[in-house]
Amino acid sequence: MTWFSYLAPETATHAPVRRKIVFPQVSENLKIGDWIHVNLDTLDIGKYYYQEDALIKTSFDSDAYLVVYETENSKTPTFSFIINSESQSFFKKNLWFQSLTNVDPGYKPSGSYYIYYHKDNIQYISLQGSNYVSTTNPSGSNFIAQTSGSSSSAINYYSTEISLNNNERVSSMSFLSNQWENGKTLTYGAKVVGTFSGPRLRIYAEKNNSSGFISLKIVKSSAAGEGQKLVKEAIEIDLYSPTGIFDQLIYQLDMEADLNFSTYQELYGDFYFEIETLEKKNDSSLSLGCTMIKYSYSKNYELQFDVEELKSDIAFKSTGGVR
Repeated sequence: MTWFSYLAPETATHAPVRRKIVFPQVSENLKIGDWIHVNLDTLDIGKYYYQEDALIKTSFDSDAYLVVYETENSKTPTFSFIINSESQSFFKKNLWFQSLTNVDPGYKPSGSYYIYYHKDNIQYISLQGSNYVSTTNPSGSNFIAQTSGSSSSAINYYSTEISLNNNERVSSMSFLSNQWENGKTLTYGAKVVGTFSGPRLRIYAEKNNSSGFISLKIVKSSAAGEGQKLVKEAIEIDLYSPTGIFDQLIYQLDMEADLNFSTYQELYGDFYFEIETLEKKNDSSLSLGCTMIKYSYSKNYELQFDVEELKSDIAFKSTGGVR
């Protein structure tokens, strides 16, 4: 497959190296717009090399790499960003990028994602006609993902959403008794379970004047590290509200911030939460009860980087040698 290039300004320009991002067969519906990640471990993908005073020097720059989705007939960049690029905790160093493809469970993307790197300002490009053309740094069009905010380029760490209604995923909420109807129960002791990938989780439920307390626990179910482990337990949440709130965030978890684990396999492994309704309510509530709405997280698709490929006609001229 040919190398991705862009015009700067009229000359074809390339990154000296690239790696393919390898997908296994996915186990969950991957949607266009989902944010997915791959761990860098010890790779120096964010580093670029340059010559100054006859010496080869290095630096790190968030615009020195670009993720591109490639098919037989097209090459399309997507938003990306390396989080905690210079952290000594390797489990924190992840490349996040936005999916440009829908992929059904049991399949892989029909094309391939590549990351091109060791090229300063490579993310500052825009599509003009049939070519990608360099733009002005720092105010030009670019493919640098934002780490906060609500724009289309902002990383959404909760883009895998499991809804009670209109669920487009394989995963679903499992109601463990016949006391639930359409995600709602008025009895205590009723339970619901949801599986997710770490490290982040958000749970949504309805809050109204006829709901009670629930108890929440989080369990690590993957075999990595110490194996199955209770992460959180006996978290009580009051679902009472004098006015109805249909889609309320009732719980949010970030195990990386909580320092629950110290390896990538543990932190981004498999977990589940369990909710149980309690025989307890706010004094102002009319009854016990719980109505589940959805939960969200970022699915770990267990992506990996392939071996580094060098563009032989420019790699050593541009970088002075790449490990």
